[in-house]
Amino acid sequence: MAKDLKQSMRIHVYGGDENEKRAYALIGYDYKDNDSCVTLIRGNEEDIPKLLRKFWTLTEEDIKKILSLNLMCTAHLDYFSQVIRLS
Repeated sequence: MAKDLKQSMRIHVYGGDENEKRAYALIGYDYKDNDSCVTLIRGNEEDIPKLLRKFWTLTEEDIKKILSLNLMCTAHLDYFSQVIRLS
């Protein structure tokens, strides 16, 4: 997918008619190599912890912090990671 990304890419995230789906952007930074990685996860509230653990090693406190985010809010878990709630 990265080879198709020339300058920008647009992604639409739909939360469902009743806002039953949540979506988060997981951003990992690597300042040494001047690089970053963005992962989009989307699912029902009960699926989010499993999806988060698939990509990151998190504590229960980290997961609670992420699940408590309101729409369009950001959390920094450490110096190299950031989570944004999209829907």
